[in-house]
Amino acid sequence: MSELSTYDVISPVSVRGEITKSGTVDLTAFEAKHLLSLPEPCIAEPGTEPGTQIDTGSTGGTSDPKPLTEARIVEAIDQLDPDSAELWTKGNAPQVTALEAALGQPVTATERDAAWAAYQASQPAQ
Repeated sequence: MSELSTYDVISPVSVRGEITKSGTVDLTAFEAKHLLSLPEPCIAEPGTEPGTQIDTGSTGGTSDPKPLTEARIVEAIDQLDPDSAELWTKGNAPQVTALEAALGQPVTATERDAAWAAYQASQPAQ
């Protein structure tokens, strides 16, 4: 598993099947990036005021001026590390949270599924 860092809990957060309502939570960089990029983050880096803008390395929630298109989701899929198990479902599709973190905006499972089908269709036969 990836290295963990500790974050303050602002509001209840579910991580790896466990809900933490207050205190702190240990997260991988991937988990933290996703949770910090939400329009209303449920975590904060220790010592920061809730609501303080934190640079997550993404454009974040609603500030992304580009519309979400299947082509953008396919591009994001292509950029995911195929060897990073936390980015993929048990059925080998990309995690919605991985795509949201890469794109900086919400992605539905339906949008992911359509883009995943397009991505697979564009790949050379093996």
